[in-house]
Amino acid sequence: MKRVLVNYIGKRGGGPAFALEFAKALANNGFETYAVMSKYVDNKAEWDACTSLKETYYIKTNKKSGKLYYIWAQLKFMLWEKWKLKRHFRKMKFDYVITTMQHLWSIDISKTLNKDKIVWICHDPIPHSGSGKMDGYLGDKFAQIADYTVVLTKQFIPVVNERWNVPTDKIRYMPHGRQKMYALPENAVSRYDETKYNFLFFGYMREYKGLRVLAKAFEKLSKVRDDVTLTLAGSGDFSKYQADFAGLNNVTVDNRYIQDDEVGSYFYGENVITVMPYLDATQSGVSLTAMEYGSVIIASDTGGLKAQLNEGEIGAYCKAGDVESLYQQMLYVIESPQFVQEQKQKMQAYLTEIEWDNVVKRLMQTI
Repeated sequence: MKRVLVNYIGKRGGGPAFALEFAKALANNGFETYAVMSKYVDNKAEWDACTSLKETYYIKTNKKSGKLYYIWAQLKFMLWEKWKLKRHFRKMKFDYVITTMQHLWSIDISKTLNKDKIVWICHDPIPHSGSGKMDGYLGDKFAQIADYTVVLTKQFIPVVNERWNVPTDKIRYMPHGRQKMYALPENAVSRYDETKYNFLFFGYMREYKGLRVLAKAFEKLSKVRDDVTLTLAGSGDFSKYQADFAGLNNVTVDNRYIQDDEVGSYFYGENVITVMPYLDATQSGVSLTAMEYGSVIIASDTGGLKAQLNEGEIGAYCKAGDVESLYQQMLYVIESPQFVQEQKQKMQAYLTEIEWDNVVKRLMQTI
């Protein structure tokens, strides 16, 4: 039996759920699976309850945000936590150490532990406009040390090859698995007025997400349809976009971090349409959550979004940054019931293809 360590040090967002589903799928496929996690990871209770893993080892990261907390945690990791980790696993050799999402400490962990191969799952080979210098630095480092780089869309294989000079025989493709972790109770009730068409923007509010384009497109739509609403849900600095949405009717803004047990409620409903008007992006877990709830998706034709949606078989697409194009697609979806039904059927078929056990099994057969 091969031994694998899943290496994830983030705390919030989609990363913890991705790492947990990946680890469980490894165990289900017969691998002796261990994990290294932040002690403050959002879904810690789920890691603790996961009996299929041999062990989850927790590292103390910065519990609070802020530069001083980060620096203090960094010093503790270098002087103490890393030594403790190495000592804990000193009698163990891993066939693979797999980092599911890049983090500065994950590089040290991958290099410190006794292993045969280092594997890195690269979520963003093309840095989007929301990426910082640290993201670029980590990508450079992981590309250097990894025996295999895994991408989540096929079109990024040549991108990784060109950007980091990684040989194509050292690059693997694995589609992002399902986002089933945001399930709702059976008696769930929609938060929306189901006599209307309810558009949803979900996720961190950043400049590259196209919120200003969305505001203008929804304004146009509201002038020709009185049965539409728009919900914006997610953390980030919404004050930058406040003026764009001021005066628009039927707009709800939940500008906060959405807890895992709340996520599903935003996508649940008969007429919920997920809008991803990104100016640039590589991929997004939002689309996978939308599919779980049969929420028709409108996305910009940019980056890896189209490739992630079964090579464009799923979703309606607008030109990035184009208000008129987004408006036309929003109008098309609410006026095309046949398209909506076909989309729901395509989503269900595709979800069976990307069950976690299946995608992880195929990946591990190639490395």
